[in-house]
Amino acid sequence: MGRAPGPGESRWTPEDTALAVEWQRLRNETCGGCGQPLEQSLDTYALYEVHDLVCHGCEAKELREKAMAENANSSTAGRKVSVSYAGRREPVPSLTPSAGG
Repeated sequence: MGRAPGPGESRWTPEDTALAVEWQRLRNETCGGCGQPLEQSLDTYALYEVHDLVCHGCEAKELREKAMAENANSSTAGRKVSVSYAGRREPVPSLTPSAGG
């Protein structure tokens, strides 16, 4: 992907260089742990909301890796677990009655 530089051409265009410099500037101004701007996150009086999310792709992958590691008959040497989206399942019907009935 990308462009193939011609003879005598630089691998990086001026635009490539400008984008790389801007990307690095943004990384330098962002906390590597939470991803928030350091200008805000280092402020003692800053308030943050925290949201607990579950990536179900990572969940499925980690459960498979755990099961493989616990299986004494299975070699995990060189084995990688791949995740691919397989669609949606139907939600479980609610056990609480609906407001209308």
